[in-house]
Amino acid sequence: MKDSRPDPIPRRRRRELLHFAWEGFASPVTIGLGGGLLVLREPGADTTVIARLREQRPTTLLPYLGAVARQLDGSCLPLQIRNHAPELLPVDVVRDLYERVGWCGEEDVVSASGLLDDLAGLAARARARRWLPPHGSLRVAMARLEVLSRHEGHAIAEADRRLLRDLHFALIYSEAPR
Repeated sequence: MKDSRPDPIPRRRRRELLHFAWEGFASPVTIGLGGGLLVLREPGADTTVIARLREQRPTTLLPYLGAVARQLDGSCLPLQIRNHAPELLPVDVVRDLYERVGWCGEEDVVSASGLLDDLAGLAARARARRWLPPHGSLRVAMARLEVLSRHEGHAIAEADRRLLRDLHFALIYSEAPR
């Protein structure tokens, strides 16, 4: 059933910036810009105004990342993040947003063996290599994943957790400028 309430941003002035997808419920969630507002849209819910922008044509959205992260807090890790505005939100900014969000649930620490499976193909490895943090070696990361996957039941050190997050982000992030 279609929501009859008016959208706070007319369609002609909306622009989707980030698209987050999860499997199953509440997918996709989008962060959009329009009419001087930064908004979050999710299926079956009212559009949420995250912030009123100080300038009509923002050159950066860095001051609003904390507010965006608070809106996403409590979600499980996304399976896809698509950036439609890399000129406003470069990959490092989106990675910072990803790190700021308090992702919850069992997915909080992704599985090393699952990431190894995800990196099985050439295309996935090329994609991960492209979006890994600077100075990150995919070969070294995969060797570390093999070690971690053998000891998956043990506590994960902070460095290992960072590696898992970096690889997860690199596999799910893409840019699709409009």
